Amino acid sequence: TIAQPTVIIEEHPKNLNASSHG
Repeated sequence: TIAQPTVIIEEHPKNLNASSHG
C-alpha cells in the first residue's frame, strides 16, 4: 500500500504547488 500512495503524492505536488502560488 505504501508503494501506491507514492505515485499519488508525486502527482499531487504539482497541484499543491499551484495552490500555494495562487
